[in-house]
Amino acid sequence: MKKVRVLLALCFGMAVLFGCESNSDPDLSPEERTAISYLKKQKYKIVERLGEGSRYVLEREMLSREPYSSIWAVQRTSPEPYFGKTIVSYGFIVTNHPLEKLYSNIRDKDDFDVEVTVMLSEGHVIGGTSFPVLKSGDLLAGVPYSLDGEDLEEITGMNYDEWLEVWKARYGDAGEQ
Repeated sequence: MKKVRVLLALCFGMAVLFGCESNSDPDLSPEERTAISYLKKQKYKIVERLGEGSRYVLEREMLSREPYSSIWAVQRTSPEPYFGKTIVSYGFIVTNHPLEKLYSNIRDKDDFDVEVTVMLSEGHVIGGTSFPVLKSGDLLAGVPYSLDGEDLEEITGMNYDEWLEVWKARYGDAGEQ
């Protein structure tokens, strides 16, 4: 009987020690927990949490100006279902991201990080962006990539000029700020 108690105590101790994830941080909002879970499912390793980046109610006219036009240009989902809804984003520095491989051909891996922003609406991940960022804080790219590192052409199948023509017809002039 004593062996059973010792074994149960040992199992309980190991469960407490190894069963607790960093997601159990009480300072995390439910949305940030969802973002973290999503990134882990994508096999990205979170190096640093950057916290809430923005919170806004998406309106059609916002898509005619930066940064909204660039952000929404690289989403796999259309913005229309989210008009009038709150969009919240959380930032993270991650590793094991496709932009690491792409930019390590140009820069030493120790010179830059990959920063991702996960966008959520009503508690669900709807997309996001990614950027290679120098350790000094400067961006290595002028426009965002999708959350998984794809550019505008890969997402839309159009070059920038073709995309801009379609975007202007739909949402207004995003090219003249």
